[in-house]
Amino acid sequence: MRGQRKARGGWGPLAVLALMGIAIAQAMSAGGVAAAPVAVAIDLPAALTGKAAKLSFLLLDGDGAINNTVTLSGFMTNGTLGVGSATGGVSGDLGGTLTLADQDFFNEWLQDFAVGASLKFTLDFTTEFGVGPAPDSFGLALLGANMLPLVTTDLPGDELLHVDLGGFGAGVVQQAQRIEPTPIPLPPTVLVMLAAGLPLAFWAHQGRSR
Repeated sequence: MRGQRKARGGWGPLAVLALMGIAIAQAMSAGGVAAAPVAVAIDLPAALTGKAAKLSFLLLDGDGAINNTVTLSGFMTNGTLGVGSATGGVSGDLGGTLTLADQDFFNEWLQDFAVGASLKFTLDFTTEFGVGPAPDSFGLALLGANMLPLVTTDLPGDELLHVDLGGFGAGVVQQAQRIEPTPIPLPPTVLVMLAAGLPLAFWAHQGRSR
């Protein structure tokens, strides 16, 4: 009986929290852990087929350390790829293997793209977290000519895909489940014409009713 009471006393709330803290610290300090490659398949809205756009593959360095890479391979689409441009730690292209490293804060491959029905590729990445204010992160977005999202999704920033490379959600690939064309706002001149036309329509209606 004394042994049982001692066991129960030894695993109080504080002891459990301490063990959880140790486990979390060990997991977060495990450097260079490579996540298993993930097969990604994304369906795009049919209404955007053929539209000129850009694919933004963006790796942000949140922890201030050069410690993570993201690799894309086997890229396939029935859309048309144009010219790509690199900013920061980027090598390769979508025709073979594209690698992004957190060399700078902002590391991006921007790909001209005539929208097709789908995107498919294999995604691989490391999940190391340094001592900076935030974990590194990777995201994929479909942008218009104005560099704003061409679609509205259920992910922050209207991304098609997002992965935190450190912290509690490290390595979890979040893929948008809702992807819809972004509504196109009316030009200011059209809004002015509509605003001017409403009183005229009202008075015309009043005249007919008399």
